[in-house]
Amino acid sequence: MSALQPKPPPGFRERAPHGGFHQLIGPFYIKGDGTDRCYGFRTLARHTNPANVVHGGLLMTVMDMVLTSTVTQVTEGKNHVSTVSMNCDFLTPVSANSWIDGSGEVIRLTRSIAFVRGCLKVDGVDAVRATGVWRVFSAPAKSRE
Repeated sequence: MSALQPKPPPGFRERAPHGGFHQLIGPFYIKGDGTDRCYGFRTLARHTNPANVVHGGLLMTVMDMVLTSTVTQVTEGKNHVSTVSMNCDFLTPVSANSWIDGSGEVIRLTRSIAFVRGCLKVDGVDAVRATGVWRVFSAPAKSRE
C-alpha cells in the first residue's frame, strides 16, 4: 500500500497483486471469504476524467474484476473464466478519494457459462450496477487470491 493512499476500512486486506494493468490502477482489497467476499477500491485523482469524476471506464474495469472474481469463487478456482459480455448502469457520479465496495452473485451457472450480477457502492449508495455473462473454461485456473 502506498504511503500516500489512505488505509482501507476495517476488515479489508490488500489483494495479492495480479501484475500488468491491475498494477496501474490498484491496489485492490478484499474482505470475507468464499461467495460472501466483498471487494474494495479507493479512487484517486488519477482515476478521474475531465469532469473531475471517476472515469466510467475505470468503474467498469473494477466491476469486471468483481464479477470475474465472483465466478472464480463459485467455481472454487478450478476453472479459468473470461468475460463474454457485461452491461453497466451508472447511477451516481463517483469522486476521487471515495471508497468503493463491490460484490456480485452468480444467478445461474452451467458447465460453460455463468450469468452474474453485481453492484459497486460508495458510502452505502449504489453507484454502478452490472449484469453479465462469463465463459467458464474446462482448463484449470492460475492460482490467485
